[in-house]
Amino acid sequence: MVLLKKKQIVNFIFVLLIFNSIWSIFYTKDAWAGYNVELQNGWQYQLSKIIYAGVILLMTPVLFNHKRYFENTKLLSCVIVLHVLLALFLGQTVELGEVSKLFLLCLSFPFFAYALNSKFDNTLLKILIIAIALNIVSSILQANTLLSSIRDDSFRTGQGSAVTIIYLFPIFFYVFKDKLSSYFYIIGAVLVFISLRRTAIIAYFLCLPFIFARIKKNVSLIVFISSLVIFVTLVLYIVSNYWNVLQMRFGDMFVADVNGSYGSGRSDWFALLFDNYVKRPEYWVQGAGPNVVGDILHKAGYPFRVAHSDILELLLGYGLLGLSLWFYTFYKIIVVTRKRWVSSDNRKLVYMSVVSYLFISTVSGCVFNPNFIVIPIFYGLIINKKRI
Repeated sequence: MVLLKKKQIVNFIFVLLIFNSIWSIFYTKDAWAGYNVELQNGWQYQLSKIIYAGVILLMTPVLFNHKRYFENTKLLSCVIVLHVLLALFLGQTVELGEVSKLFLLCLSFPFFAYALNSKFDNTLLKILIIAIALNIVSSILQANTLLSSIRDDSFRTGQGSAVTIIYLFPIFFYVFKDKLSSYFYIIGAVLVFISLRRTAIIAYFLCLPFIFARIKKNVSLIVFISSLVIFVTLVLYIVSNYWNVLQMRFGDMFVADVNGSYGSGRSDWFALLFDNYVKRPEYWVQGAGPNVVGDILHKAGYPFRVAHSDILELLLGYGLLGLSLWFYTFYKIIVVTRKRWVSSDNRKLVYMSVVSYLFISTVSGCVFNPNFIVIPIFYGLIINKKRI
């Protein structure tokens, strides 16, 4: 029965994700950061959580009927559920909305790897990718980061949505025509710079060799030269007009502040979290549960409850077991891309996706970013040799 409905389930999931991407444009400037308590308690934000819960419920029965792809993330899903149940049994407070995002991503890898091997609505998939792109663009432009940075002297805050643009690059090249994707790459590059998100800017440069290899083979010489001129012009404009802001954003990565911390204080809370992990050997293997990171940061006086690093988030919450299960996913993806039926061009896209994720996940974090779902979709298409 599930097999017969697989196409409908995938299409309905696309519809829910499209709605949520568009819906969140109207109630938040940053669709995934959300440290604002008042915002998170609002009915608009709660509706988004309900939508993600619906997606999880639709994915689960399909996974129970298939046992081939990404068994490691299915096992990690079980580990997460057990930790949540134990926390609830002990009377601890669990932010299920945040935990469900990681749970959703764990389910997404095997679900799309399996579900996308059948027919589905190509148009819905394209609309979903465009909706996520519009969500990110709207988030960055509404925040108006550069102008507000100069006006309010708040240059130390970059726009987190820019990170997701990096994840959209490979799937854009895979799903849309290369010429259109090349223009999106240029627009995305400008938005990354405007966002002042250091992690996204560095990851963008890490992707350059893969993108360059893709563009030069699939667009005309005139389009390539024109795009290059436009890109260089825009970069020079941004650097010449906002050099001081960029310098301040990147300066604290290499020069300590008066408290001796780097990266807007990131080095401090990274050290704090790792120190807590080292001092609790009883949690080295299985982790301390979904609350531990938030509790440690809250007690230390930080306004956020996530580690900004997937490594630390998984290590403290789910131990070496959870961290190994999660990163084994990307090892399996590299193995799959070495198969003969994966073209050289698509292999470059996979490498770009993995390299950018490994960097961003280490120093920024993505496991609580629902828009990260574009990567499981991309891998599902690659594994099943689907070309839209």
